[in-house]
Amino acid sequence: MPKCDALTVAQLRINGHKALIIYERELQKVLPSLKSGLIKASRLLATKNDIVIDVAPTSDKFIRDKMGGASGVTADGHLMRLSVDTGSKAWKSAAEGTVAHEYAHIVRFQTASGVKHDLAEAIVTEGIAQCFEEAITGTLRPWSQAITIAQAKRILPKIKSRLNERSRDFGYRLFLSRNDKEFPHWSGYTISYLLIRKRLSNLGDVDWNDIIKKRQKALLKNCVL
Repeated sequence: MPKCDALTVAQLRINGHKALIIYERELQKVLPSLKSGLIKASRLLATKNDIVIDVAPTSDKFIRDKMGGASGVTADGHLMRLSVDTGSKAWKSAAEGTVAHEYAHIVRFQTASGVKHDLAEAIVTEGIAQCFEEAITGTLRPWSQAITIAQAKRILPKIKSRLNERSRDFGYRLFLSRNDKEFPHWSGYTISYLLIRKRLSNLGDVDWNDIIKKRQKALLKNCVL
């Protein structure tokens, strides 16, 4: 493996493309979980280009206590950034699930070109990623069950009329705010998961390479719980 300063690069091939994992040497023990998640994910969903996984250590208390020790973010079809705290008891499963989750985001960016980055797309892409992660790991993460179905049914009408909005402020309230009386923390994630899970159930046999390309209207049709 080539080395550069304190960083190390691991490489594997998935779907005929390269997956480069860039990590600090102290995170060497994270590699098996990341590779496992990537290989399992690539068997169900194909990337169309090389991808890069940038992994950094974190001591963030919220990630450790509330997210199992792993967090990720993806903004395009090429790169995901992961943060891992190996001091968390659940970091191995969290790392495997997080890399699968972010992989679904990457492929969504690759295949769903021309979509509007509005609230509807946020709900679709988060719902797909959560359902995909569940298919890979067999477990449900905290944000997918942050509120009850009864709560989700009460909140859904409040967001239906705003699906075309691109307001980051409203998106933050719905998905991330921790002190919002109207939208409990992670409400948006749970609602996204429930909506896409229901759509996948209605569709029957799931071909993830087909699902990942579907437009918002097809996946949010009728939009009920």
